[in-house]
Amino acid sequence: MVLLQFGLLMVLLSYVCSDDPIVEVNTGKLVGKSVEFSHEDVNVNRTLHVFTGIPYAEPPVGDLRFRPPQPKAPWPGIYNATDIGFACIQQNTAYPFQEPQSEDCLYLNVYSPLTNSTNLPVMVWIHGGGFSIGSATNDGLYDGTALAAIGDVIVVSLNYRLFALGFFSTGDENAPGNYGLLDQLAALKWVQDNIAAFGGDADRVTVFGESAGAISVDYLLLSPMSAGLFHRAILQSGTTSIAGGPRDDGEMLSRLAHGVGQLLGCNEKNSQDLVQCLRSVPLEHFKEKLDQRQLATIPGIDPGILALPFAPTVDGQFITAKPDDLLSQEGFNKTNVDILIGTNANEGTMSLATLLPSLAVASEPTVSKAEYEQMYLLLIYGSFKNNPTAQDAIQLMYIPWAEVAANDTNYADAYIEMQGDYMFVCPADKSARAYSNSGANVYMYHMTHERPISCLGSSGRRLDTAKNFLLYLERISMHFQIGDWPRGSQHIS
Repeated sequence: MVLLQFGLLMVLLSYVCSDDPIVEVNTGKLVGKSVEFSHEDVNVNRTLHVFTGIPYAEPPVGDLRFRPPQPKAPWPGIYNATDIGFACIQQNTAYPFQEPQSEDCLYLNVYSPLTNSTNLPVMVWIHGGGFSIGSATNDGLYDGTALAAIGDVIVVSLNYRLFALGFFSTGDENAPGNYGLLDQLAALKWVQDNIAAFGGDADRVTVFGESAGAISVDYLLLSPMSAGLFHRAILQSGTTSIAGGPRDDGEMLSRLAHGVGQLLGCNEKNSQDLVQCLRSVPLEHFKEKLDQRQLATIPGIDPGILALPFAPTVDGQFITAKPDDLLSQEGFNKTNVDILIGTNANEGTMSLATLLPSLAVASEPTVSKAEYEQMYLLLIYGSFKNNPTAQDAIQLMYIPWAEVAANDTNYADAYIEMQGDYMFVCPADKSARAYSNSGANVYMYHMTHERPISCLGSSGRRLDTAKNFLLYLERISMHFQIGDWPRGSQHIS
């Protein structure tokens, strides 16, 4: 016992006597690390204090599975905030995710530039991944050091529960869903309570995200539970208008939930017993037994839903109604929040590479007329399955008419443009105008820059333009936070 106490004392002294930064938050003290950042192109050379793997809620395990996040209990001594916390358990995909995963995953990271200021603006990053994959750091891709150093802002990135553990719903009060969104809410509350300890201004918080992260930002804008937690919002390639918004069909949700239960060995008839059984299911079963092939065996489920089986739902609390209804309701008011919504060129390239994997290694994507006619129906069928006239009109709208007579006409650009408009551009325009009509201050952007060197392979320049991730998120978001909206954005009025 004496040796253990001596060892703990030496660890404590090593923290206190080192140059590593120590801050105190409402649950105890944290030790981080000092990081040097320099970049010749922008003439920046500065020191940052970086704190990673900070727990912002209790681990959502055991009886806390499928429940809202609970406040983190205080810890004794000094918490080591120099290691990345576990990523949340996520869906198995063809793209391997390298970070260690755990159900104990509610951690966030803080990147703070060393400065004499005590009220730096704050940017809170919410990662994308279809509510099924990803993390706050995303295998190092979402390192906030550069953005914090160049933009002179404090960057916060967070994990939230994903896939079944984050969005499973029985369609009733026993498992209303949206646990991942509630995690985001808890992290934003943590920022309000603690960011001053890092030199941040709790009254100047921008929340920003990409894809599912942008959709999350949209839900945060609409939710009555998020009032006062942020002051600007940036939605990058995603809004709640995508794919019809949150699910509110209780019967369908119940059918899916009981089907999931059977796959996991829980055959209880009522939802209360089902959820209780699922709380005791071994964690690895959620990854091993809920892949697309197994989920497709659940009877009576629309195949379109199985493409994203676990997604936000209208739970009556965080999401009180469909977004279109919320935006049209008299009294909805987010005029105190500036909103930026935007998209990138070639957004449809990612979908094309998914449907035709050979394109990922092709120097230029090529799609035949027959492939185009099949793929466009897969894309729009869910929205226009009962309207063949609309199906034909959409197909014809994007055809490259100047080259259509040739036998080797390439329809790749037609599909890419169609998919980008359907999934990103049109929903972004719809949401921007709805927010503007509600009285909010709204701006839009469209990014067309292509990187000269790709990190994604021979066809990667198009893919990079579609998903430029942190490099361009930094460049856009930095200016939106610290200065006037740039010339490339369009004010919606």
